[in-house]
Amino acid sequence: MSITLDIATAARIHDLLELDLAEARNFDKEEDAAEIERLCTALMPERDPKLAAYEANAGTTCPHCQSHDIEGGFVDIDGNQAYQQVRCQACHAEWRDVYRFASFEPVTQ
Repeated sequence: MSITLDIATAARIHDLLELDLAEARNFDKEEDAAEIERLCTALMPERDPKLAAYEANAGTTCPHCQSHDIEGGFVDIDGNQAYQQVRCQACHAEWRDVYRFASFEPVTQ
């Protein structure tokens, strides 16, 4: 993937990355937070609307046809990630969900 930036945007990103802690304390937080968000948005690739909808529905609908008739296979765990093959019974699309370790809850014995 390649990203094309205009000179002003590239210079602004460079300036933000080169700040030391003392300079960062002098920033107008609200204005600079908006600027950083704008720059990050410009750098991020376009999100697939179907993927965004799938994530918003917490993986409960098919990302292709939005059917709720989906089935997941066994969960394979590899280090701090887990994978699950999923298939839509309505449109027969197949994909793999990826789970990452985020936290744990203690179990009282």
